Amino acid sequence: MTAFGLRGFLAFLVLLGCLTLPALAHPHIFVDAKTRVVFDSAGFVQGVYNEWTFDEGYSAWTVQNLDADGDGQLSPAELQALADDNMSGLSQYDYFTFAGEGPTNLAFAGNANARMVFANGRLTLSFELAFAAPWTKTSALGAKA
Repeated sequence: MTAFGLRGFLAFLVLLGCLTLPALAHPHIFVDAKTRVVFDSAGFVQGVYNEWTFDEGYSAWTVQNLDADGDGQLSPAELQALADDNMSGLSQYDYFTFAGEGPTNLAFAGNANARMVFANGRLTLSFELAFAAPWTKTSALGAKA
């Protein structure tokens, strides 16, 4: 093999090695979010209800191998472990839900009654966050998710 041939071959191997490296892009998840304020029977603010519907790509990736009974349908029971796992992670970030007056956010109780459904190719996580302590209105309640 000539010197040029050897250099060309080595350059080809380097190029081939570069093509097999993993992509280092950060995956994005798109969410259609809905938030409602929840009132108790007396009309007092009790908490916040969230419903997050994830994009088709994330949904398809997330539900792989979750059809435990092999019937081709994902039931809420089959998705419950995923919902619980999501809530465990979200709890570290206050569920990305903030409610309160001014700069102070109200604390949420631990149980969020989370559930997931898979419909029309999209995964939806819904959960209700009750306030840890009753909220007494002194001005307007602000909520965002």
